[in-house]
Amino acid sequence: MAQAPETTKGACPDGWAAAGKHLATAVLAEVADEALQLSGGDGYRRGHPADRAVRDATGLALAGGTTETHAPTD
Repeated sequence: MAQAPETTKGACPDGWAAAGKHLATAVLAEVADEALQLSGGDGYRRGHPADRAVRDATGLALAGGTTETHAPTD
């Protein structure tokens, strides 16, 4: 199998990784919010899956840089 040149190893062309992170965190936040709405007040309780999903969505949006820095510019 051919090896990639040293300058391109691990690189993601045209910001695909940034676009993927932006899309994935946006979808996760939307789904987590919907789950929280469907579970009502119980969803705000610690340990509830909807609460965990909202906390995970917030953490993932901040990990590796905020989603605003990864947003497409066009």
